[in-house]
Amino acid sequence: MNLNITEIANLLTTLLAGGGAGWCLKSKRRAASAEAEKNEIEARDAEFELLRKQIDLNQKQNIDLIEQLGRKEERFADQTNRLREVQASLTTALERITELTLSNGRLQRNIDYLELWHCRQRECPSRKSIHSPEESVHNTDTPNHIADA
Repeated sequence: MNLNITEIANLLTTLLAGGGAGWCLKSKRRAASAEAEKNEIEARDAEFELLRKQIDLNQKQNIDLIEQLGRKEERFADQTNRLREVQASLTTALERITELTLSNGRLQRNIDYLELWHCRQRECPSRKSIHSPEESVHNTDTPNHIADA
């Protein structure tokens, strides 16, 4: 291949002109691609920032809800303790009422017995003689606690 200088110059010019255009197109494609990547990264950053703010807000709300739950649990525990105290005092009062009612019943039974058998008035029509033989042997009206005493 015998090439003269003009052919080499033409060949170089053609290659440089075509290669330069190709290089220019590649450069424009790279710039467009870089710009698209930049825009995509900025969009991701904006989305990331929005998500970070949402997470921060959710964490603050969670902390507030946990504090509210803690206060409710404390209030519930206080009310439960108060209820237990009231129930304990109510149980004690009911036991005392039961004891007093039983004692009152015993006393009333004793009063009825004494009124029936030991009336102080000699002429009392409801007085029964404690000394009558048929009643003293078969005395079934006497309450058990008085007979035992």
